[in-house]
Amino acid sequence: MVSVHKGHSEITCEIYKKISTHGYFALSLEPSTDILLYIFLDLILNEFFLVSDLAHEQLQRLSQEAASRFRQQRPNDSSRRLGLDVAKSREQVIALRQAIGPFREVVGRTARGEFAIVSNATLTRFEDLYDRTISLMEVVDTHREEIQDIVDLIINAQTLTTNNIIRVLTIISAIFLPLTLIAGIYGTNFGRGFSVPGSNFTYGFYVMIVVMIGVAVVLISVFRRKGWI
Repeated sequence: MVSVHKGHSEITCEIYKKISTHGYFALSLEPSTDILLYIFLDLILNEFFLVSDLAHEQLQRLSQEAASRFRQQRPNDSSRRLGLDVAKSREQVIALRQAIGPFREVVGRTARGEFAIVSNATLTRFEDLYDRTISLMEVVDTHREEIQDIVDLIINAQTLTTNNIIRVLTIISAIFLPLTLIAGIYGTNFGRGFSVPGSNFTYGFYVMIVVMIGVAVVLISVFRRKGWI
């Protein structure tokens, strides 16, 4: 049996140590290549499950952060960092999914008895290993759905923030529009004594300011009553 890996392999060293100390009872009782292959694949699958658990914890943290931002409707002060974290988690999940695919094929072919080196007595072990591999792939697919949910939540939060900004700007424009109309009709170039052009009223300027303030207050009251602000 030949293993190919880059650099130091912890799984290979762990198996070697346990075999040396008779840690694997089945292999020590009846040494065989198929049992050794099963032990290798079982340990690799366990490592996959550990990576999947770490990815799940990371996604839970990102989901809580995205949900907190959506509830508080805060500005996008850290959207870039959150987006990079989500993209990194997505790459890790995709890499894990791509690694499990060939592993599932190997275990499946072994469980179907396509290799003469695997005895019939050991096939049940590989069948159980294949079932666990399918379960792991379902978990990884769930991680991909969780990532998409987080992305949708971030997009919704950004859309809500943008809508709030547009709403505020629209309200400000609606308040100043009649004020601009009043200033445009009467003008702001008042004569001596601040009289309105075309009249002899001395306090015309102040009347216009009071009218503009009154219009603004009335509009703000109407907007609040309708729940727009």
